[in-house]
Amino acid sequence: MKPMKKASVVVPMHCHRFLILRRSGSDPHFPLTWDFPGGGLEEGEDGQDGAIRELSEEAAIAASKDDLEKIGTYDHNGVTVHLYRLKVSSPMVRCRDGEHDKYAWVTREVIDLYPLMPGTQKILSILD
Repeated sequence: MKPMKKASVVVPMHCHRFLILRRSGSDPHFPLTWDFPGGGLEEGEDGQDGAIRELSEEAAIAASKDDLEKIGTYDHNGVTVHLYRLKVSSPMVRCRDGEHDKYAWVTREVIDLYPLMPGTQKILSILD
């Protein structure tokens, strides 16, 4: 039996806005779509460790386990996803992983105007 796949997603918040990242045009998975920072857990990581690593890799945002607020856990196509919220004090972001090429701080009212990666609507429904 294959081990259950696991991932972490973080919803950074600043002044009542969500941080979303756009996947680059050359990304093989859903190019030019927007999503929250996150990804698969590496060997030995728990949800919080994965969330902190993904934030650093994708957006150059430093966080600690104490900074993360657990929102919940849900299943997405057989993947157990750990969902966290993070309030950040600065809107400064740097897309540095090559996977993403743009970022935006958006309100709930306008996020649906962006072409969102599949699964992002599920996260938004959990946040509502």
